[in-house]
Amino acid sequence: MGAGLARTPAQRMVLKGLSGFFGSAPLVCTAGSIVDLWSRVERVYTFPLYAILSFIGPLVAPTPGSFVAVARSVSWRFVDWMTIILAGIALGLFVLCMPETYSPILLHWKAKQLRRLTRDPRYRAPLEFKRVSFLRRLAHAMYRPFVLFATEPIIMVFAVYLSAIFIILYTFIAGYVSIYEKVHKFHSTQTSLAFLGVLVGVFLAAPFVPLAMKLVRKDILRSRSQGRYYVGPEISLYMSMFGAPAIPIALFWMGWTARPSISFWSPIGSSVLLGYGVLCVFVSSYQYVAEAFEYHAASALAAVQMLRLISSGVMVYVSEPMYRKLGIAWTLTLLGAIATVFLPVPYLLHRWGPIVRRWSQHAQSEQE
Repeated sequence: MGAGLARTPAQRMVLKGLSGFFGSAPLVCTAGSIVDLWSRVERVYTFPLYAILSFIGPLVAPTPGSFVAVARSVSWRFVDWMTIILAGIALGLFVLCMPETYSPILLHWKAKQLRRLTRDPRYRAPLEFKRVSFLRRLAHAMYRPFVLFATEPIIMVFAVYLSAIFIILYTFIAGYVSIYEKVHKFHSTQTSLAFLGVLVGVFLAAPFVPLAMKLVRKDILRSRSQGRYYVGPEISLYMSMFGAPAIPIALFWMGWTARPSISFWSPIGSSVLLGYGVLCVFVSSYQYVAEAFEYHAASALAAVQMLRLISSGVMVYVSEPMYRKLGIAWTLTLLGAIATVFLPVPYLLHRWGPIVRRWSQHAQSEQE
């Protein structure tokens, strides 16, 4: 609401920054709730569903936004009012329908209920023995992501990896104006429809979920037949291993076919491939971090999310000068080279992840 009522660019930037700060919480907390509610095998399905729904908003939003911007019947500020309406509906559903899922809190509530019903003071939850105030727990939850980021190699690797992937994604999307409006002479509403190509790629990742599920089940059964009941989170990396090569391919494809002599369907096709690759990497990375730090999943994901959002947000302002100075082909070639450098990450972690986790103070390992 504040951004919609802002009168100067500075006011709007500050208020938009605050909305991004507070709006980042659902992405982290939702992943933590998924870990609380579903088993490891079930999360092979629930994490992709969560990721697909997370991507729909940013990829669909430019389309109605562009139509509002050119409409004569409403002000451009109606974009902010649309956001407020949707956020209000989501908040209402969350408050009315979303239960607590964190097991220590649930045990605390259960113990209180049993004491009330039985009048027996012996019912106590582990959380009550710590005798920590709410403010102390809040402060601990606030600084734990920074501690994990500074001390955990896995968090550092995935924070940098996902930051690179989302820098690539947002720089890629920022080039749509240069590619479609300047090269193919689209108007703004047509350009916004081109965003849906990435969304199609996001949905195309869904058929690979059953294959990943089959491989996960196979790994779990093999481990149990060998007498090992703990299976490392490396089995969560299959989706990333399927999708990571698609990202540099899509960037090189877009970079060297975005020209007037080639149909606009070619860059749209590359955006489909990019959407597929980014979704696969996002799903696997979040699932790996959540399973490696199961008891601190929300804090671990907050540490990853922090660097990813800051770095990709900065690229919104950097990308346009890049396209202007380097041109479309070389900007996307540079991004493709960066994606190629990070391409081995899921494969290396699938092989060496157990060794890296042994260095960790918080990640789960076979030794536990």
